[in-house]
Amino acid sequence: MHADSDPGLASLEFTQEALAKIMKNIVLLVDDDDNIVDLLSALFLQNDWLPERANCASEGLVCASRALPTVVICDLQMPGMSGFEFAGQMRQMYGARCPRLIAFSGWPEHDIAQLALAAGFDTLIRKPAEFARIFEAATSVSRTMQLSVNDAT
Repeated sequence: MHADSDPGLASLEFTQEALAKIMKNIVLLVDDDDNIVDLLSALFLQNDWLPERANCASEGLVCASRALPTVVICDLQMPGMSGFEFAGQMRQMYGARCPRLIAFSGWPEHDIAQLALAAGFDTLIRKPAEFARIFEAATSVSRTMQLSVNDAT
C-alpha cells in the first residue's frame, strides 16, 4: 500500500518483515493435516504471532528460509521427508541460529522423545494437546532440552 497521492504522507509498504516486527514472532507450522495447521494458525494469530504454513517437510524447509521463524512446530510422521529429517536439515542449515524446533506428534512410540531430541528438536508435545501447552512451549523452549511430554508413557 503506497500513499503516493499526498506527498506529505510517508510511503507505507507492508512486508512480511514489517509484519514480523509488529507481531514480534513468526511460527512455522509443518504438518500434513490441514485441520491441525488451520487451528494452530488461528490460535497463534489470536496471540499476535504471524503463522506460516507448510504441508510437508520439504515445503517447511523452503518456508523457513523465506520466513525466518522464531519457532517451528513440526509433525514427525509425514509423507516424503519425516519430521526427524526436517529437524536435522534445519540444524544443519542454521546451526546456532536455528529457530526453536518443537515436535508435535501423536506417534505412540515410547522412546519418541529421545528420538526427537537426537534428531534436533528442542521439545516434544504429544497430540492431542491444549493450545496453552503448545503456546507455552513455543515461548519458553530452550536448547537445553526440557522434554515436555504430556502423558509420558
